[in-house]
Amino acid sequence: MEKIKRFCRENARILLALGAVLAFCAVLPVMFAATAVPTGSWGLSFRTEGQPPVGNATAGALRQYDAVYVGDTQGDMEASEQAGLPFVWAAYGFGKPAHWDKRIDHFTDLLRL
Repeated sequence: MEKIKRFCRENARILLALGAVLAFCAVLPVMFAATAVPTGSWGLSFRTEGQPPVGNATAGALRQYDAVYVGDTQGDMEASEQAGLPFVWAAYGFGKPAHWDKRIDHFTDLLRL
């Protein structure tokens, strides 16, 4: 028992930090439960390869938030057109679409759009 007490005294900061991390992880599901869509979807659903994703919001609803479609392939560009959203080409990705509305060279470039 004395060894346990000594261990706890010597490692109090680490144990306290570990407890805080565990408490935070336990609260995460509660924090994000209110933002989940009733269907259980967190966003887009890619049901069929090569087809545009099915979303849980209309293009009109997304336009009020200046939403864009970010992608790196021709298929992404075509899906953005079908969704009626501006296409932002992620040039650091794997493909090169025929055209795009804006281009980003790094993920953090999204902050400047």
